[in-house]
Amino acid sequence: MLDPQFEPDLFQRDRARSRKTLLTTDDFAKLSGARSESGSASFRSTNPIKLNLALPESDLSQHNSFSLKAINHSNASILVGMKLVHGSASDVHNNMDISLSGGREQLPAETWAEVRFPMESFGIYGNPQGWSNIREIELNFVREKGRSDPDELNINIESLETEWRDLPVGPRLTEKALAIILGLDVEHITNMLHSHIHSDTTNNKLFSLLPYDAENKALFIPPPHPYPLETAEEILAGRVMGQNLAEMHWDANPLSAMEWTHFLNRHHFMRELVKAIADRTNETLAATYARSLDHLIEGWILANPVPVGSNGGAGPTWETLTAAWRLREWFWVVGIGWTHEAFRNATKTLMFRSIWEHARHLMDHKGHPNNWTIVESAALALTGMLFPAFIEARPWIKEGLDRLMFESERQFFSDGVHFELSPLYHSICIH
Repeated sequence: MLDPQFEPDLFQRDRARSRKTLLTTDDFAKLSGARSESGSASFRSTNPIKLNLALPESDLSQHNSFSLKAINHSNASILVGMKLVHGSASDVHNNMDISLSGGREQLPAETWAEVRFPMESFGIYGNPQGWSNIREIELNFVREKGRSDPDELNINIESLETEWRDLPVGPRLTEKALAIILGLDVEHITNMLHSHIHSDTTNNKLFSLLPYDAENKALFIPPPHPYPLETAEEILAGRVMGQNLAEMHWDANPLSAMEWTHFLNRHHFMRELVKAIADRTNETLAATYARSLDHLIEGWILANPVPVGSNGGAGPTWETLTAAWRLREWFWVVGIGWTHEAFRNATKTLMFRSIWEHARHLMDHKGHPNNWTIVESAALALTGMLFPAFIEARPWIKEGLDRLMFESERQFFSDGVHFELSPLYHSICIH
């Protein structure tokens, strides 16, 4: 998300411990197609620009963020991506592990900018040991897909720097800020959290989640999920998405493919716990499931502060599509999980703070211009509709619906079929 410019007691930021220039203007000027210009290296092309960077050192384990200083002289924003090629255990070139930034960081037009690539915004294939053995960096500069402008990519690069940051415990939004973003006093918030969620829907100013209850048959529509979905009892035993997890680590990558980790962080698997809570035939079990759901979400929020100055990239926790799907699962958690007395008010408060971060993140950034945008826009609009106490709720609704209107006209053919011609994507967008 973009920095909201809140005071430090309202919003926690990373603490920079060290910073180092990895590549200078002179290094970039030596690349093919470059020319020196006003203290920077200039690159121009009518095609996407790809720069393969050899590094002066391969061990960057004392760094957890890259910062590219550049200016875009094109007539529209350019998308920037970074790929890290890691050395593999077998040391065979074709078997190297890679990390991908997602390729959607914005380089705005006609202003010097620092494009940030934090470690948490990289998706991983393979099993690299952090940034201890980076063989090569690939930078990519492209136009937005489907757009013909600008006529020419025209960029100047000054440097590539690395940084070590200490990240705060999530969420970044502090509890003190909660009353401000909700426009309510803290005592009022506390009283509402203690009340039954559906006790008085018309006067409930914190949330309006009546559709997300046990009577809604949509609860049983399976989420788009390519991995096994365990029962609630299996989840309690530590089996998630076909894998046995001794402990819940949100960056777990047992299949050496970033998709599994992305789906873990979309929280689709938690739907089974929500359904089990909704089945109140065994109150002892329902309480057990509610406590498990509570601790899972609390653990996720504490471990994953939203990245600031990044769109989440291809990172498993804050990629825009993943953030949107997670919100949609959290609506069921609030509508059903919160009704159980075993779900703690402290976790509800954490969720309010994190839900704000999710919505701000989706306001600030868009994913790929296809089904991603529809899922993200719907999640943004729904957050405003379901949580009217947020003082930004109306802008979220308006922006989400405006995007949906634009995308529905752009992405559907006249016969009603979604333009990606995939039955799965069609059903996701219709839903």
